Amino acid sequence: MSKQITNGETKNWNGDTVEKAPFMGTIKVSRCQGNANLFDSDVDHMHFIEVEISHADRTRHLSQNWIHGGNQIISVWMSEIQWAHFLSSMNQGEGSPCTLKHIEGKRIEGPGRAKAPESVKFETEITDTVKDSLNALKAAIAKLTEATVPKSKTPGKTELNEMLDLLNTALREFTANVPFVEKQFREHVEKQMATAKLEFEGYMTARLRDMGLEAAALTAATEQAPKPAFMQLPEGKK
Repeated sequence: MSKQITNGETKNWNGDTVEKAPFMGTIKVSRCQGNANLFDSDVDHMHFIEVEISHADRTRHLSQNWIHGGNQIISVWMSEIQWAHFLSSMNQGEGSPCTLKHIEGKRIEGPGRAKAPESVKFETEITDTVKDSLNALKAAIAKLTEATVPKSKTPGKTELNEMLDLLNTALREFTANVPFVEKQFREHVEKQMATAKLEFEGYMTARLRDMGLEAAALTAATEQAPKPAFMQLPEGKK
């Protein structure tokens, strides 16, 4: 049991001075293996990055300061791509996406598997954009058709401006909005391809490492295993 003294210091069972204050903390990062669904990612991850921040204390022992992590404050999971973006985007944007896993020891329910891939959203957005353009064209054609009916009233400046606005709307949707959605979709696909590539490379690296360890263990076991007399070398030979 520690004895409370001044300035947030205590003495442990060994007589060492232990400092503890609200501002003291530790942060660590780990590369983890295991299935994970992460925020803002369509990929089923088998590798991810975990960042943990915890409370800490400092013990003076053997003329050195020893930092020990205490209760966890927060832990977050990130994909390799999100981690790389986090490291390379200092002072930029709104921050990198991450998946909150624990806050003050309380587990946060994850996003789970996506109900539909992100590509479905892009398909819907393109369909809606094209539909807006077609509706504007249909409305302009209807007004022009009405104006060409025999004995119909000659369209005035107001009616002509309405037709022009409808045609401009259709043109804008086709020449600006549809290409924009397509560009966003291409960038999304490239991002997901890069994420999937990193997942594959991470899996292969881990598997090759495991195979290397298995091969080394097998070699060691083979060398240490008892050998029949006909396999044993004469003394002094290797």
